[in-house]
Amino acid sequence: MNTLTAEFPEVLKKFSIGKTSQNRDINGYLLGLNLTSKQVTMQKPALLIDGAHHARDLSTLSMSVYTVVRLLYGYV
Repeated sequence: MNTLTAEFPEVLKKFSIGKTSQNRDINGYLLGLNLTSKQVTMQKPALLIDGAHHARDLSTLSMSVYTVVRLLYGYV
């Protein structure tokens, strides 16, 4: 995801939604236009892609990343 954020900085933004019990960032990613401003308001319908709920549930993580990649390359 860091590679995608670096490759598509105009449409993909990384942010922290909180901390884990081990004080690590929980990352979120926002995909859209006009992400250069510090405060982004959601005025259009949104899609939440969520994955990696459980420790051994790797398919949800793979499908989440795959969906973001497809959206990025299809969008740009």
